[in-house]
Amino acid sequence: MISSDNAVLFCYALWLIGRVDYRVPLDRLREVIARWFFMAHTTGWYTGAFESRFEQDAGRLAELAVSDADGYVRVLSEVVNDTLTADYWAITLPNELATSASKSPALLAYIAALNVLDADALLSTGKVRSRLDPAITARKGIERHHIFPRAYLKNRLGVTDSKEINQIANMALVEWADNVAISDEAPPVYWPAQVAAKQIMADRLAQQMYWHALPDRWEQMEFTDFLTRRRRLMADVVRDAFARLHDWGYQPVYPEVAPPAAEPTARTWTAYGSVSLTSSTPTCCLPAPSSSQRAARWTPSPPCYPTGRSPMTARCTTLHPRPRWLPGTVRRMGGGSGPRTRRTAGSPSLRSVTSTPNSAAVESDAANVEMAERSCGWRSACADRKR
Repeated sequence: MISSDNAVLFCYALWLIGRVDYRVPLDRLREVIARWFFMAHTTGWYTGAFESRFEQDAGRLAELAVSDADGYVRVLSEVVNDTLTADYWAITLPNELATSASKSPALLAYIAALNVLDADALLSTGKVRSRLDPAITARKGIERHHIFPRAYLKNRLGVTDSKEINQIANMALVEWADNVAISDEAPPVYWPAQVAAKQIMADRLAQQMYWHALPDRWEQMEFTDFLTRRRRLMADVVRDAFARLHDWGYQPVYPEVAPPAAEPTARTWTAYGSVSLTSSTPTCCLPAPSSSQRAARWTPSPPCYPTGRSPMTARCTTLHPRPRWLPGTVRRMGGGSGPRTRRTAGSPSLRSVTSTPNSAAVESDAANVEMAERSCGWRSACADRKR
């Protein structure tokens, strides 16, 4: 829906200027910036020499007094009205719709207009908004459909130019199932059949024909005449949606915000006998991991722990993107079917090292416990870390 990053950036800059320097109330600022963005994106206002264009926009505002909210709104509104004139809606925009470019600003303006008008998909009760919502990822939802099917144009009418077949004016948003049902049938065949099958009432059909810019008895028109007539009607729909942005009764409908994801639960990492680790262990006590050990992650909470031959337990709870491993004593869970153990040169007899989330330590004999405590002594690990 956005083909110009500059339009977003410079419109946001104008938003900040209006809010901070001119103290424009939020409701007025939202309305004037919405109209400005619509104008800037549709006309390519910030393409080409966009730095000079923005300097001109900022220069108009520089003449205003600080906190002059009315002057700020007046200046931007004058530029918008001088740009989007009656000739623009009647001549310029219809001509810009005579393209097959999928990222044309004119096409995106029309789709945005359908969103503003809360339009249905053609021959459906589904909303066009659902195609624009990034949270909806249905693979068989609303899609673009050739009003005059491609095969019908090639085989029956002899139209082979892809730019004409795929022109914006020959595309409409329909449900995937309707697109499949229509297939390559001729418009005089599929249109009355679809309307009858769906039992669409006259008033609702008229509303959908307005939203989707379909002329009366369009299915009987010549293809080139249809394209010309529909481009003008599409421009009218865009103009009506743009005018609605200035309507005080208009309230945009925003997608529902998903609740924040729950924090991950801590995983317990148990290392041979009496030395137990939860999902994080003091960073200063543990050396950096090797490349093969970067799948498991935890974060330290206490700075360090005392040393001794007696059993001890280190505990933390926060997940961290970088692992810290206790050499010779800790095995990570994940991947593979059997248990994994890690042995180092300093712990030749460490045989039963294991770790499982939220499980008790694996029982081992006293000799191996003694070896584990010696090989992973906390004091030596801390001293090595500091060096």
